[in-house]
Amino acid sequence: MTTGTLALVLIGALVVGVSLGLLDRGLSDALLLPAFAVIMVVVAVRMLRGPESGGGACRTETGRINRRHCLPRTLAAGAGVGLMTGVLGVGGGFAVVPALGLLLGLTATEAAPAAADLS
Repeated sequence: MTTGTLALVLIGALVVGVSLGLLDRGLSDALLLPAFAVIMVVVAVRMLRGPESGGGACRTETGRINRRHCLPRTLAAGAGVGLMTGVLGVGGGFAVVPALGLLLGLTATEAAPAAADLS
């Protein structure tokens, strides 16, 4: 699986997540800003802590991308970012690169082009 394929899988999951998030726009304006702030703090802390040891779900011992372990986590990350985007009504770009890097174990040089494929 290449980073381009990974980006396509993430796009599909993002679309599903956004669609589900748009179905329930029940959050009041008083909850939207604090919810967004909490998510931003969590993303910032995760990025400052760095990647998990072992390289994340997508890495094999040789450093290549492991399709079997990567696919479910990519779908979950994409759906989660998409759902958050749909519910909060914000762009998901601030969470895509951290999702690729921290959850999936891609390096910055792999995550940035894959995220750019999404736009």
